[in-house]
Amino acid sequence: MEKNWLDRNWVMLLVLGIVAIVFGIMAIVWPDVTAVAFTVLWGCWALLAGLVYIAGAFTQDARGRGWLIVFGAVSILAGLLAVVHPFDVAVVLTWILGVWFIIGAIFQAFGAFSSTRTRPRWMLLVAAALSLLIGILFVARPGVGVLSIVIWIAILAILWGIVLVIAAFMARSMGKELDAASPQPA
Repeated sequence: MEKNWLDRNWVMLLVLGIVAIVFGIMAIVWPDVTAVAFTVLWGCWALLAGLVYIAGAFTQDARGRGWLIVFGAVSILAGLLAVVHPFDVAVVLTWILGVWFIIGAIFQAFGAFSSTRTRPRWMLLVAAALSLLIGILFVARPGVGVLSIVIWIAILAILWGIVLVIAAFMARSMGKELDAASPQPA
């Protein structure tokens, strides 16, 4: 058998896994700093997206130039606010996310009762209840919501890191087995 990419690059998986675990631990230890960092990164993305929308408005075949310019300007403004006042923007974004969860819960509940099938109805109702609960918590306490989002991302990063570390060691051992099984030149 021939060695594949994983067998040769297991160290990269190991490093990525360790970085993910360290990131997760740091995010749990400093959730407020992580929330600010996420918001600043989002702000940078919004700034760039705004510039791209505005540039797109002035291309030769652009349609809806006015909307592209308006959306670009709003994106740039939101990005600047996020970079200048990151924690305040994180709280506002969490509040908006909460409203989105509440609206989603309403649609899920209506979907559960508008369907002619009764079988998955309870699942939609559970999803609606959870969405409503999260939405109300985020709207009522957006600052706590920001930190809870960071904690969940941190937990996922740690779990993902563990998976990558395990995959790295599995790939390493498989590569060693292939080395041992391949004929050695004389």
